[in-house]
Order: sequence, then structure tokens, then C-alpha cells
Amino acid sequence: MFDDPIVAIKILFLPLISAQLLLIAAGYLAIVRKRIAVDYKLYIAFLVCLAFFQLGPVIQKYSDSFTRDAILYTRVTLLFTIAMPALLIANVLQLGISLKRWQSVLPFILGAFASLGYVVFHDLGTRQFFIPESLVQWLPLPSTRDVAHRFQFWASLVLGSLPCSYFVYRALQNRLQPQFLAFTLGGLVFCVLFSVGSYWGQFYLLYYAGSIVTAVCWIWAVFHNINQMKGQAAVLIDELHYLVQSNRPDIHTELETVLAGLQSISAGDISVYKLRVREILNRLTEASIQAGSDSNRVLAVNSEQTRKVEQSEDIEQISQLVREQVEQVSKFINDQSAQHLTTIVKPTQSYLSEHFANDIDIDQLAERVSVSRSYLMRIFKKEVGMTINQYLTELRIEHAKNMLQSHSVTDTAFAVGFNNSNYFGTVFKKATGITPSRYQQKLIEQNLKAQQDT
Repeated sequence: MFDDPIVAIKILFLPLISAQLLLIAAGYLAIVRKRIAVDYKLYIAFLVCLAFFQLGPVIQKYSDSFTRDAILYTRVTLLFTIAMPALLIANVLQLGISLKRWQSVLPFILGAFASLGYVVFHDLGTRQFFIPESLVQWLPLPSTRDVAHRFQFWASLVLGSLPCSYFVYRALQNRLQPQFLAFTLGGLVFCVLFSVGSYWGQFYLLYYAGSIVTAVCWIWAVFHNINQMKGQAAVLIDELHYLVQSNRPDIHTELETVLAGLQSISAGDISVYKLRVREILNRLTEASIQAGSDSNRVLAVNSEQTRKVEQSEDIEQISQLVREQVEQVSKFINDQSAQHLTTIVKPTQSYLSEHFANDIDIDQLAERVSVSRSYLMRIFKKEVGMTINQYLTELRIEHAKNMLQSHSVTDTAFAVGFNNSNYFGTVFKKATGITPSRYQQKLIEQNLKAQQDT
């Protein structure tokens, strides 16, 4: 298909790769929308027009002369009339600079003038398919392709390279968000290479390669924003989950803070807010089941609430669903917590206090309070703040401290439930910071000192 590999790279591979990457970036930008840019539509317009510009050589390769020139002129017109002005205005707005209407329109007028100049001089300098030859006498410049390329050069310099250089400088100086720096840097790379390629007309390969850098910068910026947004949302949802389980008295105030944070991250996009609310409802359902609620009933409630969320287009109405569910789950967990203390945790603690010196089987403990092993371990740790084994070890160490006053280390170890005095020594030191022997010595020293004082 291509005899020259350089031509194949220039005409086929680089344009196709860059166009695909640009369209991927445009797709993701359309998804995240206002959360990443004030005027995301302008950025999308830039990416789509640039992608079409990159695909043009592939289409032109298989077209007749008339169609080939028509596609070329369409590509250049879209690039200068829409793409570069859109990028310029979008970056200005991202910096928070207000523009008057004429200021917003001016770049598009300049772009249209540049593209018109390119079309006129390129057509007259080549095949004259579109522009009548009689127009030549009225032109102030020679009707050659070099002049057409100068229009390209100055347009890309004025609308792209110089503004993007300023935007990169502002982004670095003011330490603006990384995605804005990536946007402007990607635009700068393409515009500079396009200016160079236009000035020396044979270096078109430069801006085809540069557009790949542009696409990579933009894809990174969008992915960075998505990951950052997910992280912020996850923190807020985790905080809400903790509030529900802890049953803090200020839960309603904290809940409003969490909901406000999620609304801020969603940036007014109700579809994103619904996504976060569904995550909350699922976490609340999980918390209810873990607290001992009937799983079938809870899942049915979750399904009904999810349906209501999907049908609603009112953020406040959706938030109210969350408030009601949080209140119900929080109350249930609080009631279950009191019940757990009475029927599960307290009896378990009492049994451990009486039988700490024996071998303790957690399965038998669970049978005594009529729950499963995993449920007992989870509830005990939640209510007491430590595992059953940690609690048992703490009991044994406290009793060992008393016994060491009148018993040997070995006798004490076996008396409090350890089958190995060396292991007892390791556990004791980990709990108290000193060995059992040293602890005994300190007790003796304290007793002698007390006797001397009396």
C-alpha cells in the first residue's frame, strides 16, 4: 500500500494513533464534564476537530484530486476556525478570566480569516478547483503554497503557541491544578510543532507526532481527575459509614457535611451524584446486615431505594432518601449494640474471667451465646475494642502480675493458662515491657523499700 515506510508513518500510522488517542480523551472529558473544566464543550470541540484533522491524510490518500483538496481545506478550516480558538477561550476561562462577547468571538474571526487565506492561496497555487484565477490580480501576495503555509504559521503562532506558552507559565507560577497544566502543555506541544511544520512545509511529521503527546497529556489529565475524584468520594463515604456505626450524637450535622461534599464533587451532575448515593446505600445495607438485620428484608429495601434514586431527578429528594436510611440504620445499630452487650458480650466476658486459666475454644464460646463464631468475634471486637484472644491475654497477664508476688515464673505461667513458660515470658514482656523475672525483682525491691520506710 505504501512503498515508502516514512510515508506510511506520516500518512497512516501517526495520524491514526493520534486521532484515536484524541477521541479517547474527548470521550473521557465528555464523561467527567464540568468536574474537570469550566467550559468542557470547548475542550471537546478542540479534540474532535484535531482528531478529524489528523485523520484527513488517511482519507485523502484514497480520494480523487478534487475530493482530496476539499478534505484538506475542511481540515484546515476546522482547525483554525474552531479548534485553536476553542482551546484559547477554554484556557482563558479556566484561569477565571472574564471575557466580553467581542473578546470571545475575536479568536474565531481571526481563525476564519487565517483558514480563508490558506484556502485561497493554496488553491490558486495548485489546482484552482475552488478559487477563480481572476481573483489573482486582486491579491496583495503571490498566489503560492508558501504563502498559504505562512497563513498557517501565523495563525498557529497567534492562536496557539503564544497563548499556550502564557498559560503554561501561569499554571507553573500559580501552581494551578495538574490537569490544567497538562491541558495547556499538551496544546503547547502541538501548536509549537505545528508552527514549525508550517514554516518549513516539509516537516508535517512533526505535528502528527506532537498530537500524540497532546493526546497523552490530556488523557493523563482526565484520568488524574477521575482518580482524585474517586478518592475524595471514597473518603466521604467511609466517613459516613463510620458515623453510622459509631452512632455519634452529631451524626445529622456530619451527614449534611458529607452530602455537601459529595454534591461539590459531583459539580451539579446528577448522574454522578446518583452513583455516589448508590455506593452509600450499598454500604448502609452492608452495615445493617453486619449488625444482624434480616438480609432479605434489607436487600429488598435497598433495591426499592435504588429504584427511587434512579427515577428521581432532584438532588434534594435523593439526599432526603439518604438521610432517612442513615437514621434507620443508625438507630438499628444502636439498638443492636445495646442488645449485644447484654446477650453476647457481657456473658462472654464473664465466662472468660472465670475460666481464663483453661484452654478457651471460641466455637464453644459462640455456642454458649447462640451465635456463630465469626459473628461473636466481630461483635466482641466492635463492642470491647479488642479481639477475644487479646482480651483473654490481658486477663491472664493481670492475674499473672498478682501471682508473681508469691509464685515462681513457671508456676505462674501454668496457673494462668500458658503451657510454656518461655512463651509466657515473651507475651508478658510484650504486654508490660519487662520480663516476668524482672517484674518479680521490682516487686521485691518495692516491698523492701516499703518496709524500710515503715
